[in-house]
Amino acid sequence: MDSSRQDIVEEILRRHLVQGDVAVVTASEVARCVTSPFALYCDWFAPENEKDDDSELLRIRREHGLAHELDMIDGEVISVPARDTLEENFRLTVEMMADGVPGMQNMLIMSNPAGMVGAPDQLLKVDGSKSIFGDYSYRVVEVKSNLNLTFSHRIQAAFYNRLLGLIQGSTPQTFTMIDGRGSESVEDVPNWERRLSIYLERTRAVALGEMPDPVYRQTPAPWRLFGDRIAQGDLTRLYQVGYPRRQALVQAGYYAIADLASASAIDLSTILRIAPSLAECITAHAKSLSDDNPIIMRPIRLPDVKTEIYLDMEHMNEGVLQLPDSWNGFLNYLIGVVIRTDSEERYIPFFANTPNEEEECWRGFCDLLESYEDSTIYYWSKSAEKVYVRKLLNRYGAKPSMRRMFASSIDMFTEFTNTAALPAESYGLKDVAKYLGYEWHLPQYDGMWAMLRYTEYIGSQDTDIRKEILTYNEDDCRAVMHVKDWLIENSQ
Repeated sequence: MDSSRQDIVEEILRRHLVQGDVAVVTASEVARCVTSPFALYCDWFAPENEKDDDSELLRIRREHGLAHELDMIDGEVISVPARDTLEENFRLTVEMMADGVPGMQNMLIMSNPAGMVGAPDQLLKVDGSKSIFGDYSYRVVEVKSNLNLTFSHRIQAAFYNRLLGLIQGSTPQTFTMIDGRGSESVEDVPNWERRLSIYLERTRAVALGEMPDPVYRQTPAPWRLFGDRIAQGDLTRLYQVGYPRRQALVQAGYYAIADLASASAIDLSTILRIAPSLAECITAHAKSLSDDNPIIMRPIRLPDVKTEIYLDMEHMNEGVLQLPDSWNGFLNYLIGVVIRTDSEERYIPFFANTPNEEEECWRGFCDLLESYEDSTIYYWSKSAEKVYVRKLLNRYGAKPSMRRMFASSIDMFTEFTNTAALPAESYGLKDVAKYLGYEWHLPQYDGMWAMLRYTEYIGSQDTDIRKEILTYNEDDCRAVMHVKDWLIENSQ
């Protein structure tokens, strides 16, 4: 490197390594503040022994993300060797920028006066764009394995873009995002500058010890259990009350769950600008939690049919875990049903031993439904099962009679929340059915864990794994039936 280039490097280091007046935060910390300010507080201040157990799912997602970043490298991109300190890593990055390398990954950029440090996925050279280095500059490319990019992903990239601008003396007016499909999108920087400033300020407030309020069942790993314990008595424990509604209730003088137990549903609907029926559900849940007893709001009315079909579907979630042969990140690998007639109950699964068997499972499921004329499908999910069915209908089709049957299927989550209130941990199927006495054979299982086990099964064809997944799925079907029977028995 010639002396003029070395002078540029030393000038950049002198300006950005000097001690600043604001707390130094990373891009990932600002992104964390977007998704959960309370989880960010826990990362810095909560006791280590309060952390959740290690998650295999998170480990797999990290590995998948790193592999995806490598797959998305296009052109001559150099991996920056790691050094012992942040300052040494930053120096090496700046030296490579001064040398005009075409692209970099695993680099580190920082500015102590700005209170910012981070490691963009890629910095790519842009010729003909002036900067402190001369007749070229660099731009940010951020790579995510998620199929659907989020607000926090874009805030993180905007952070890198601002920091890069400070270092090279020229702020790019766009940054590039690459999603899990490999699709590129270009974001205009002016759309993100104000939002980035807001979240930088919030992140620094947390860094100085300001504890945000947790939202029940909304704290991400590894602080899920800790967050729920802190928020146990908070208004966000109530059905359909998130942080914005909590704020509106507090401003109206409702500070605790007990305050809402005797509240007027009409008054509540006015405060929250929601339908009176939803307000009634919220007040009933508050009373149920305060009294520690179930509450029936109204009788339930369900079809009188010869055959009841209890449905539960298992799938690979878009942007969470993806298999190579899956369609656009989605694979429905198991359709399970419990069929109940006057004379019997039986569990029938349609299980894809490979991703290529998804269509065969769907066809078999439709053929089964066609054999039951006077029947109703029940499932538990506010929207998920209908979404999965719609995806499969769009992909493989079905007879008009099947489409009508799916259209008239009944979501027991909706039926339950419109009919009853429980002091359960949540209104998820597991918590509701468990409170009502149903016991799972494999209580450690959930949908994410089943995904992990299915990825293991694809590689091993281990029949024991298959049996575990089927047992979990059958329990979910029977749990829906258990809740439905409880409602019929108790809401007449």
